[in-house]
Amino acid sequence: MFDSGDLIGRCVAALDERLRVDALRYVVRHGEQRPVTGNAGFTTTVTTAHAGSSPSHVRYDLLGELAARTQLTRRTIAAIVGQVSPATFAQYRSNPGQFITGSADLINDSLTRLIEEREVASPASRASDLEPERPDVR
Repeated sequence: MFDSGDLIGRCVAALDERLRVDALRYVVRHGEQRPVTGNAGFTTTVTTAHAGSSPSHVRYDLLGELAARTQLTRRTIAAIVGQVSPATFAQYRSNPGQFITGSADLINDSLTRLIEEREVASPASRASDLEPERPDVR
């Protein structure tokens, strides 16, 4: 087994250094439907592209989503999210879905690297270990 504090520190560093979330973008088109012969019965009159945050009514369980995608406990995820820089966490507001996906990928990458380092450091681990132990797993 290895230190959860080491995993938390590595995950916080990875998120602060490498997490980049794009702002949501959406396009609004205004059109009219007129009786027209043929297949062109709908004409677009105005197209407007918008970028930035838009109020979302979708509720996300940030800790639950990350715990499910990483197989770590909510407690460990809370420790990681609680220690990232305010600038990193502010990206959550601009695109929650991409924040969750990107964070889970970086956390899993950090966990994999830690497990690999542990296996290299002690290659004579128990023969009964078919899978590496995960810290603080549900």
